[in-house]
Amino acid sequence: MPAIDPRIRARRIAVQRDVGRRRLHWLSVLGGLVAIVAVTVVAALSPLLDVDAVEVTGALRAEVAAVIAASGVERGDPLVVLDSAGATAAIRRLPWVDEVTIARVWPGTVAIDLVERVPVAGFLEAGGRVALVDRTGRILDVVSAEGSGVVLVSGLAPPGAPGGDIPSAGEPALAVAAALPAEVAPHVAQLVVGDAGQLRLTLRLPATGPPAEVILGDDSLLAAKVAALSTLLATVDLTDLDTLDLEVPSTPALTRR
Repeated sequence: MPAIDPRIRARRIAVQRDVGRRRLHWLSVLGGLVAIVAVTVVAALSPLLDVDAVEVTGALRAEVAAVIAASGVERGDPLVVLDSAGATAAIRRLPWVDEVTIARVWPGTVAIDLVERVPVAGFLEAGGRVALVDRTGRILDVVSAEGSGVVLVSGLAPPGAPGGDIPSAGEPALAVAAALPAEVAPHVAQLVVGDAGQLRLTLRLPATGPPAEVILGDDSLLAAKVAALSTLLATVDLTDLDTLDLEVPSTPALTRR
């Protein structure tokens, strides 16, 4: 075998040493990363970073206990693996809940902030009870009609259980209730759905006597009918008012007793 030039041998040795140093460097880096990940996982799953409390804000009608139960979050759960999306979806299925924001507050708190739905109508049921409904048709709760603070709707079958949506037959009445201005709604004693979906209102009058009746007819031109009603209530003497026919909102017809 021919002799190897000493300079070539030295170069080969240097190259081999350099490869070994690089391999050792990357092994050290990999080992460091593994150690960091292991420490992170251990810390994240340790009692130091688990859930110590669940705080709920914005719950005026929704029950706090029901919100926490729906979230699925329990004390002792690892805070780092909180399923915010799943908890948000579950909480939004509660009848009163419209919007949900969930945040981790380190080291151990889950903060749940709610925006609740606002009832605009109460669909009368048996026994003086009403199903509260928001403007989207979501059924929120069943409460006593007295003091419900919303426009009462009669003439329809009970709409269903809280958390569901009203049947389509109730949508025109709901549209009227949702469209009534704040200054008009207190004058409305009841919104009645008659045969073939004909709509009429009974009004509380400032003077004593039976309530007046507002005939709206079918569910066409509802915005114009509500606007005409608002204008007339603000400008017309309501004394002895008997009926107000708004089936053609551009030419309302008024009769007195």
